[in-house]
Amino acid sequence: ELLPLACEKIVSHALKYPHCAVSGLMLGRYDEKQHLSVVDVLPLLHSGHTLSPMMEIALLSADALASTRELQLVGLYYLPDRLGVRGNTVDAAPPPYVRVLEKVNCHVAPKGTAVLLVVDNESLLSCEAGGWKGWQFAQPPPLRSISVAMAMDRQKVDLLQLSGKHHLLIDFDDHLRDSALDWTNPQWKV
Repeated sequence: ELLPLACEKIVSHALKYPHCAVSGLMLGRYDEKQHLSVVDVLPLLHSGHTLSPMMEIALLSADALASTRELQLVGLYYLPDRLGVRGNTVDAAPPPYVRVLEKVNCHVAPKGTAVLLVVDNESLLSCEAGGWKGWQFAQPPPLRSISVAMAMDRQKVDLLQLSGKHHLLIDFDDHLRDSALDWTNPQWKV
C-alpha cells in the first residue's frame, strides 16, 4: 500500500521532470502479516544512471535515514520518460532496475521482500487502475507480480499540478548539483 505522502512525492517527481525517466527509493514498514506500507520515498534520479557510484552512495544514505525514522528501505520506484505520451507503457520490470532491486533487497528484512514499483506514464495522469505495477524480489527469479494500491485520485493529481508544488521537490541528482539542497525533502507535507 502506498500512503499519501509517498504517492504525492512519486507523482511530483514525474511532474517535475516529464521529459526524463525518474526513480527513487521507497521507505516503509511491514506489519506482522508481512503487509507492506510505503510511508515515504526519497527521489533519486532524473538522469537515468541506475548503477552509478552515486546510486551506491544514495542507497547507503537512504538506509541510514530510514533507520532514524524507524522505517526501512523497502524498494524503489521507476517511471519511464515522456510523461503523458500514449503508448509509453512498461509491461515488465526494466533490467537495470531489477539489478538495483537486488541491491536494495540486501537492506530489507525479511530478505526477499524488496519491491519495484513501475508506473505507466499514461495512467499516472489519468489515475487509471492498473497503471501502477509492482514486482517483488523473489529467489530464485523471476520477480513476482504484485498488486499496488495508490492513495491518489485524478483530482489530487490535478491540484498538485496546478499548485506547482512539484517544482519544490528535490531529488538526489539536484543535491549532487547543489549540496545545499536537501534530497530527503523534510519540509514536504501532504
